[in-house]
Amino acid sequence: MVSTSPAKKRKAESAGGGGGPPIPPAGNDAVVLPPGLSPEDLARLIDRRVADAVEARTAELERRVDDLRRGNEGLLLKCESLERSVRVLRTDREGAGGGGGDDSVLGDGRDD
Repeated sequence: MVSTSPAKKRKAESAGGGGGPPIPPAGNDAVVLPPGLSPEDLARLIDRRVADAVEARTAELERRVDDLRRGNEGLLLKCESLERSVRVLRTDREGAGGGGGDDSVLGDGRDD
C-alpha cells in the first residue's frame, strides 16, 4: 500500500496538480491552449505571435539605428570642428614662421 503524506498532497495541489487548468510557472511565457483548438486556429495563433515578435524586434532595431545615426552625426560634427581647429593652428604656425621641427604636435597632416 502506497501512502502519500498530507504535506505532499498539499504541495502537489498548490503546484497546480489539484485539478483545474495547469498554472504556468511565474516568469514563463508559456501559453495554456484551450482544448479542441483546430490546427488552423493554432496556425493563426502562431502566425500572429510571430508577426507580433517580428514587429516588436523591428521597432527596437529601428530605435537603435536612429540612436546610432544621431551619435554618428554628433561625432562627424566634432570631427569637422577639430579639422577646422587644426587648419587654423597650422595657418597660425605657418604665419608665425615656425618651421615645425620634430617636436611639432600637429605633424605634417600625413598618415604614416
